[in-house]
Amino acid sequence: MKRTSPHRPGFTLVEMLVVISIIGILTTLSVAAVMRARTSILTGFLKSECSAFETAIEGYKLKYGDYPPDFSNVEIVDRHYRRIFPEILDSELVLLFRLCDDLPDASQGNTSGNYVASVMDRAEALIWAVGGFSSDPQRPFTGTGGPLVLLPGVDTTTANYQVDPANYQYNSERDNALTELEASNLSIKSPSADSAMSYGNRAESDDELALAGGGFSGLQSRNDLFPVYRYREGHAPYVYFDSRTYDAFGPNLMVDLGNLTNVQLNGYAFGDGDEYNVVRPILSDQVSTNPSTVSNPVVAALRFWKFVNSNTFQVLSPGLDGVYGNIADFDITTGDSVGGPATGGNPSDGSAVYIQYPTGKIVVPVAGAASPASIVNAAVSSYNVNQLTNAGSESYVKDNVASFSKTSFEDDLP
Repeated sequence: MKRTSPHRPGFTLVEMLVVISIIGILTTLSVAAVMRARTSILTGFLKSECSAFETAIEGYKLKYGDYPPDFSNVEIVDRHYRRIFPEILDSELVLLFRLCDDLPDASQGNTSGNYVASVMDRAEALIWAVGGFSSDPQRPFTGTGGPLVLLPGVDTTTANYQVDPANYQYNSERDNALTELEASNLSIKSPSADSAMSYGNRAESDDELALAGGGFSGLQSRNDLFPVYRYREGHAPYVYFDSRTYDAFGPNLMVDLGNLTNVQLNGYAFGDGDEYNVVRPILSDQVSTNPSTVSNPVVAALRFWKFVNSNTFQVLSPGLDGVYGNIADFDITTGDSVGGPATGGNPSDGSAVYIQYPTGKIVVPVAGAASPASIVNAAVSSYNVNQLTNAGSESYVKDNVASFSKTSFEDDLP
């Protein structure tokens, strides 16, 4: 009698493919969920750092009775420090001015140049303020624990040695800090231990060295004593804007282009040789009910809209990609985005671009604008600046974070 083998049920090829497909889908969903969770956690960290800076700035006002300047107006800077440090020596303010002028520090001596608002840029002004000043009422900058310290071996019998920028280095042991600053996140280059300390071998910031090959020249391709604070190496830093100068308009407010007559609207910018990385104070979606009348027609147009935190300040982070955005200007004649900082609102040169929160629209102030709506570019919404001609392929601004945002700009969209 012939015996038959019992039937053994198994998976068909189709069933196997279905199972594999399901596993693949579940894996993809799991990976995506993990990535979203990781992004959310890291964005939350950036928000917490912005909030820490916000608390520090409020602590500054509580301590000194005024918000710190962002150095875009030299008169405000001088008035501020004379007010909060009534016993300050003139030499302190002269030194600060010379550190922010257009003369090379190495050979400046006792000569002062022209104040340049971008030498202490909006990222450096933040750390200058919250890093702490000396308790010496006469020497808040150069006294014990202040942000600046004399180099070893400086001849203190030399006339006016206190006001020569070449005699100082950054003090990494500042007192009275208003927030905790991770040393590795500061753009401080330590001096070489193999050589004697000097102007060429001192503790200073290296954040502006990257600008040397980015189309910038002169002032911004040198080392300086003003560090910035970054989430990680290679990222743009946190920046600070003072409400008193949100719509400042004048020479070299953003970056030195080797032309001290170049007129710009306030902001922070740098270039890496391929493109610009630009941020300006953020506008709100609230129309100004009584816009100020000013002589400059571009600023007058800008004042159709209120800024976010219109009476205080803004602290901004470039988000996880470390880039604020690559749109600085907009040519209203051709509809093209224009590389480089705005040079005065002339349509042929490009007019400054401002981001509006939380709508993600852009505002382009131009001379002769008749209404708030007339300076809003209809092509852009939800931070999709890549909708502009020649704007690139990515809206970097979407993941930016601010002291006033809930999370990232994109996640805060209504």
